[in-house]
Amino acid sequence: MKEERRCTAHSRSGAQCKRSAALGSTVCASHGGKAPQVKAAAARRLQEEAAQEAIATYGLPVEVEPHTALLEELHRSGGHVRWLGAVVAALDTEDGRGRLIEKTMFGEQPAVWIKLYKDERRHFADVARACVAAGIEERRVKIAEAEALLVADVFRRVYDDPELGLTAGQRKAAMTATARHLRLVASEAA
Repeated sequence: MKEERRCTAHSRSGAQCKRSAALGSTVCASHGGKAPQVKAAAARRLQEEAAQEAIATYGLPVEVEPHTALLEELHRSGGHVRWLGAVVAALDTEDGRGRLIEKTMFGEQPAVWIKLYKDERRHFADVARACVAAGIEERRVKIAEAEALLVADVFRRVYDDPELGLTAGQRKAAMTATARHLRLVASEAA
Protein backbone atom coordinates (compact mmCIF):
# COMPACT_ATOMS: atom_id res chain seq x y z
CA MET A 1 0.00 0.00 0.00
CA LYS A 2 1.30 3.42 -0.96
CA GLU A 3 2.23 5.84 1.80
CA GLU A 4 -0.08 8.82 2.07
CA ARG A 5 1.33 11.92 0.40
CA ARG A 6 1.10 15.29 2.06
CA CYS A 7 0.23 18.43 0.17
CA THR A 8 3.43 20.27 -0.77
CA ALA A 9 1.84 23.73 -0.54
CA HIS A 10 2.91 26.10 2.23
CA SER A 11 1.02 28.81 4.08
CA ARG A 12 2.20 32.42 4.25
CA SER A 13 3.88 31.60 7.53
CA GLY A 14 5.91 28.91 5.75
CA ALA A 15 4.26 25.91 7.37
CA GLN A 16 3.52 22.97 5.08
CA CYS A 17 -0.15 22.12 4.51
CA LYS A 18 -1.25 19.20 6.68
CA ARG A 19 -3.89 17.85 4.26
CA SER A 20 -3.44 14.80 2.07
CA ALA A 21 -2.49 15.44 -1.54
CA ALA A 22 -5.05 14.41 -4.15
CA LEU A 23 -4.44 10.92 -5.52
CA GLY A 24 -1.49 11.06 -7.92
CA SER A 25 -0.99 14.77 -7.21
CA THR A 26 1.37 16.76 -5.05
CA VAL A 27 -1.27 19.19 -3.73
CA CYS A 28 -4.61 18.93 -1.96
CA ALA A 29 -7.96 20.08 -3.37
CA SER A 30 -7.65 23.44 -1.59
CA HIS A 31 -4.28 24.16 -3.18
CA GLY A 32 -5.17 23.39 -6.80
CA GLY A 33 -5.72 19.63 -6.74
CA LYS A 34 -9.05 20.05 -8.56
CA ALA A 35 -7.62 22.07 -11.44
CA PRO A 36 -7.88 20.27 -14.81
CA GLN A 37 -4.15 20.44 -15.52
CA VAL A 38 -3.33 19.10 -12.04
CA LYS A 39 -5.85 16.28 -12.52
CA ALA A 40 -4.31 15.48 -15.93
CA ALA A 41 -0.80 15.42 -14.47
CA ALA A 42 -2.02 13.24 -11.58
CA ALA A 43 -3.63 10.80 -14.04
CA ARG A 44 -0.34 10.58 -15.99
CA ARG A 45 1.58 10.02 -12.74
CA LEU A 46 -0.80 7.24 -11.69
CA GLN A 47 -0.47 5.56 -15.09
CA GLU A 48 3.33 5.74 -14.88
CA GLU A 49 3.26 4.26 -11.36
CA ALA A 50 0.96 1.45 -12.52
CA ALA A 51 3.30 0.74 -15.44
CA GLN A 52 6.34 0.64 -13.12
CA GLU A 53 4.51 -1.77 -10.80
CA ALA A 54 3.58 -3.97 -13.78
CA ILE A 55 7.21 -4.02 -14.92
CA ALA A 56 8.36 -5.02 -11.43
CA THR A 57 5.66 -7.69 -11.21
CA TYR A 58 5.67 -9.09 -14.74
CA GLY A 59 9.19 -8.29 -15.86
CA LEU A 60 10.48 -11.76 -15.07
CA PRO A 61 14.08 -12.53 -16.07
CA VAL A 62 14.60 -14.12 -19.46
CA GLU A 63 17.86 -15.67 -20.57
CA VAL A 64 18.90 -13.86 -23.72
CA GLU A 65 22.13 -13.43 -25.63
CA PRO A 66 23.34 -9.79 -25.30
CA HIS A 67 23.67 -9.16 -29.04
CA THR A 68 20.14 -10.46 -29.59
CA ALA A 69 18.78 -8.29 -26.76
CA LEU A 70 20.41 -5.18 -28.25
CA LEU A 71 19.08 -5.89 -31.71
CA GLU A 72 15.57 -6.59 -30.39
CA GLU A 73 15.65 -3.31 -28.44
CA LEU A 74 16.79 -1.47 -31.58
CA HIS A 75 13.85 -2.89 -33.55
CA ARG A 76 11.37 -2.22 -30.74
CA SER A 77 12.57 1.36 -30.27
CA GLY A 78 12.46 1.94 -34.04
CA GLY A 79 8.81 0.88 -34.00
CA HIS A 80 8.11 3.23 -31.09
CA VAL A 81 9.77 6.15 -32.88
CA ARG A 82 7.76 5.52 -36.05
CA TRP A 83 4.47 5.26 -34.14
CA LEU A 84 5.13 8.30 -31.96
CA GLY A 85 6.21 10.27 -35.04
CA ALA A 86 2.82 9.52 -36.62
CA VAL A 87 1.03 10.58 -33.42
CA VAL A 88 2.94 13.87 -33.28
CA ALA A 89 2.33 14.51 -36.98
CA ALA A 90 -1.40 14.02 -36.44
CA LEU A 91 -1.67 16.55 -33.60
CA ASP A 92 -4.07 19.41 -34.31
CA THR A 93 -2.06 22.38 -35.53
CA GLU A 94 -4.71 24.79 -36.87
CA ASP A 95 -3.23 27.84 -35.12
CA GLY A 96 0.32 26.81 -35.92
CA ARG A 97 0.77 25.23 -32.50
CA GLY A 98 -2.47 23.43 -31.72
CA ARG A 99 -1.99 20.57 -29.29
CA LEU A 100 1.76 20.63 -29.76
CA ILE A 101 1.76 22.97 -26.75
CA GLU A 102 -0.13 22.34 -23.51
CA LYS A 103 -1.02 25.10 -21.06
CA THR A 104 -0.11 24.15 -17.51
CA MET A 105 0.02 26.00 -14.24
CA PHE A 106 3.73 26.50 -14.95
CA GLY A 107 3.12 28.07 -18.35
CA GLU A 108 3.11 26.58 -21.81
CA GLN A 109 4.99 23.32 -22.27
CA PRO A 110 5.43 20.88 -25.16
CA ALA A 111 2.66 18.28 -25.38
CA VAL A 112 3.40 15.00 -23.62
CA TRP A 113 3.56 13.27 -27.05
CA ILE A 114 6.40 15.58 -28.10
CA LYS A 115 8.35 14.69 -24.95
CA LEU A 116 7.75 10.97 -25.44
CA TYR A 117 8.79 11.25 -29.10
CA LYS A 118 12.00 13.11 -28.25
CA ASP A 119 12.84 10.72 -25.41
CA GLU A 120 12.26 7.66 -27.60
CA ARG A 121 14.33 9.12 -30.44
CA ARG A 122 17.17 9.71 -27.98
CA HIS A 123 16.84 6.14 -26.68
CA PHE A 124 16.76 4.80 -30.26
CA ALA A 125 19.98 6.66 -31.11
CA ASP A 126 21.63 5.38 -27.90
CA VAL A 127 20.69 1.78 -28.71
CA ALA A 128 21.88 2.19 -32.30
CA ARG A 129 25.24 3.48 -31.02
CA ALA A 130 25.46 0.51 -28.64
CA CYS A 131 24.75 -1.86 -31.54
CA VAL A 132 27.51 -0.30 -33.63
CA ALA A 133 29.94 -0.41 -30.68
CA ALA A 134 29.11 -4.07 -30.08
CA GLY A 135 29.76 -4.90 -33.75
CA ILE A 136 26.29 -6.33 -34.28
CA GLU A 137 26.16 -5.60 -38.01
CA GLU A 138 29.51 -7.30 -38.59
CA ARG A 139 28.28 -10.24 -36.54
CA ARG A 140 25.09 -10.45 -38.62
CA VAL A 141 27.18 -10.47 -41.81
CA LYS A 142 29.33 -13.32 -40.45
CA ILE A 143 26.21 -15.28 -39.48
CA ALA A 144 24.69 -14.73 -42.94
CA GLU A 145 27.93 -15.85 -44.59
CA ALA A 146 28.03 -18.98 -42.42
CA GLU A 147 24.39 -19.74 -43.28
CA ALA A 148 25.13 -19.27 -47.00
CA LEU A 149 28.03 -21.73 -46.75
CA LEU A 150 25.73 -24.25 -45.04
CA VAL A 151 23.10 -23.87 -47.78
CA ALA A 152 25.75 -24.26 -50.49
CA ASP A 153 27.03 -27.39 -48.75
CA VAL A 154 23.51 -28.85 -48.63
CA PHE A 155 23.03 -28.24 -52.37
CA ARG A 156 26.44 -29.77 -53.15
CA ARG A 157 25.62 -32.86 -51.07
CA VAL A 158 22.22 -33.24 -52.75
CA TYR A 159 23.73 -32.99 -56.22
CA ASP A 160 26.47 -35.48 -55.26
CA ASP A 161 23.99 -37.93 -53.70
CA PRO A 162 24.39 -41.33 -55.39
CA GLU A 163 20.63 -42.01 -55.16
CA LEU A 164 20.04 -39.20 -57.67
CA GLY A 165 22.59 -40.66 -60.04
CA LEU A 166 23.45 -37.30 -61.62
CA THR A 167 26.26 -37.18 -64.12
CA ALA A 168 29.03 -34.60 -63.76
CA GLY A 169 27.35 -32.48 -66.46
CA GLN A 170 23.94 -32.67 -64.74
CA ARG A 171 25.48 -31.71 -61.40
CA LYS A 172 27.21 -28.72 -63.00
CA ALA A 173 23.95 -27.65 -64.73
CA ALA A 174 22.02 -28.02 -61.45
CA MET A 175 24.60 -25.92 -59.57
CA THR A 176 24.52 -23.24 -62.28
CA ALA A 177 20.70 -23.14 -62.23
CA THR A 178 20.67 -23.01 -58.42
CA ALA A 179 23.14 -20.11 -58.35
CA ARG A 180 21.07 -18.23 -60.97
CA HIS A 181 17.84 -18.69 -59.01
CA LEU A 182 19.48 -17.68 -55.73
CA ARG A 183 20.71 -14.45 -57.36
CA LEU A 184 17.18 -13.80 -58.71
CA VAL A 185 15.61 -14.34 -55.29
CA ALA A 186 18.23 -12.08 -53.67
CA SER A 187 17.64 -9.29 -56.21
CA GLU A 188 13.84 -9.55 -55.78
CA ALA A 189 14.23 -9.32 -52.00
CA ALA A 190 16.39 -6.17 -52.23
